[in-house]
Amino acid sequence: MAQVSYPGVYIEEVPSGVRAITPAATSVAAFVDFFREGPVDDPVVITGMVDFERFFGSLDSRSEASYAISQFFLNGGSRAIVVRVVNRDEGAGAEAAAADVTIKDEDGGTDIMTVTAANEGDWGNNLRLMIEHAPETGQSFNLLVIRYDSDADDASPVATEQYLNLSVNPTSGKYFPRVVNGESRLAIVAHDDFAPATDPTTYQRPAANGIQGLAVDIIANFAQLDTGGPGPFDIRMAVRIRTGAATFDAVITEHTATLDF
Repeated sequence: MAQVSYPGVYIEEVPSGVRAITPAATSVAAFVDFFREGPVDDPVVITGMVDFERFFGSLDSRSEASYAISQFFLNGGSRAIVVRVVNRDEGAGAEAAAADVTIKDEDGGTDIMTVTAANEGDWGNNLRLMIEHAPETGQSFNLLVIRYDSDADDASPVATEQYLNLSVNPTSGKYFPRVVNGESRLAIVAHDDFAPATDPTTYQRPAANGIQGLAVDIIANFAQLDTGGPGPFDIRMAVRIRTGAATFDAVITEHTATLDF
């Protein structure tokens, strides 16, 4: 109430019970459907088809919502909330699953690491791994996760993640599950052989794949060739390849040439 101090007319404004309506966005839509890839049962806010393709893949003839989302943005939509759902009906034989692979230790006897695609879908079959033993310590290795556009032998890479000097020692700051799972958008890794050990240096690293090392074997050095005068001489080059626990040498080129000194 106004304080009256002298005669006159006083005006007092009383707050109204009517509240203004706060404007709400009318260009936001929610979509729930099957999508080729992406987080499952987890709402994701996107602002365009670039976001949609990054999280859920491109348009898919099996997903009507993927085309609806495209039309939504083409017609002026600004934000969409997208939820990917999958079929987990085991009885129907259509249970969704994430692709995975188990890798043994460098001795080839114990399952040491499981790598699983980041989410369900056959897109995970297009992932390939490269493991290289790092020179720092006997527990270090490098991991390369590559996503290809198909599972064909001549497929092209579309995304790559590289992790260097990972460790199998749980006390290390480079402990591989902690590093990879904290950063990767392609895969989740687990340390299968993890158990507290009296001596952490006993943990083995996963077996390397691909080319383990390169050995060049030349039958004579250039000084010997020089004393022998002009050729011809045979020069052989060999690559030492390790697959799992097996190691073998293969001659990759054999060439005869005349050398002038």
